[in-house]
Amino acid sequence: MSRATAAHDGSIERAYYAALDLRDGVHRARRIPSALFKNTKLSSKGIHMSTKYRFAAYAAFACLACTSLTVYADDHAYTEGSVVNVARIRTADGKFDNYMKWVDTTWKKEQDASKKAGYILSYQVLTVEARGPDDADVLLVTYYKNWAALDGANAKGDAIAKQIEGSVAAASQAQADRAKIRRVLGSSTMQMLDLK
Repeated sequence: MSRATAAHDGSIERAYYAALDLRDGVHRARRIPSALFKNTKLSSKGIHMSTKYRFAAYAAFACLACTSLTVYADDHAYTEGSVVNVARIRTADGKFDNYMKWVDTTWKKEQDASKKAGYILSYQVLTVEARGPDDADVLLVTYYKNWAALDGANAKGDAIAKQIEGSVAAASQAQADRAKIRRVLGSSTMQMLDLK
């Protein structure tokens, strides 16, 4: 090997290492002109292979990081429990007993039919001390196995309404008539978290 060739090879090597930028402690390859690699032992294939190895190292690190995150995510202090819907009702003055009669008959039959069909797990009726005119005094609580149990809720509700009240139209009319004895303030659906 002649002295000129060795000098030329040394400059190529220096150009290659100069292309590695060490800012912020991270190697960043810059594009090296291909003319520098003519007739040299260092080829663009060698740089491509080093990029491949670097990419493989980054991919392995990313997989390891994701695996450790998955293990961390499995370490919750709780498990997901039942889904609960709470309907907030305010009865009209002097109509509490009238509303509770409907709850004890029609609503209870609908809940029992839903439970028998496997749509719900259970139900409860709670009375609440109302602090003001827009606070609930009755809570209708329904427990579902999970969020998926709410899929197709309209079709399930229609089937129960037909079974208990004769038709969906009759159920809708009865709901409108109950507006005289109560107001529906809204409802909340939430999930229980069972502590381990």
